[in-house]
Amino acid sequence: MNHGDHDVQLASAGVDLLSGERLESSVVVPAGGVRIIREDAAPVLVPAGDAGISREEAS
Repeated sequence: MNHGDHDVQLASAGVDLLSGERLESSVVVPAGGVRIIREDAAPVLVPAGDAGISREEAS
């Protein structure tokens, strides 16, 4: 929600749940407007030793 008097651009990748628009890297929230974004999940990085595999298998 943008309570300001100017549009705001924010970093976001996902889907706008109101319009269905796919967002690849950023979204503009218009002055006085709202955008509801389901953001893409960030990749989970697991160190090789913690995943139950050897470092050689992870390479």
